Amino acid sequence: MAAAVASPKGRFSLPPLPYTTQALAPYTSERTLQIHHGKHHAAYVANLNAALEKNAGQRYAADLSLEDIILKSHQEDKADGPVFNNAGQVRSAPIAAWAIGIE
Repeated sequence: MAAAVASPKGRFSLPPLPYTTQALAPYTSERTLQIHHGKHHAAYVANLNAALEKNAGQRYAADLSLEDIILKSHQEDKADGPVFNNAGQVRSAPIAAWAIGIE
């Protein structure tokens, strides 16, 4: 397992990778995974938390799951692109790992 990455403040946090940063070598370098997960993916988590904080419970109740937030932001608030985009990206990371056979 990769080390946990410091999470931004907010409702959602960046989970650790379900594999080491060397697991995809030689196809993907350790540094690439560190940047993609630790900075790029972490930014989606931070941006989602910021967008939810901006709404302060007006649109998204605190008990909504990530999946429910994705559905609500797409179905009910088509203008809420920042929440939809960032929540979708946060949700996609575990799916990507599963798709390439890493569990």
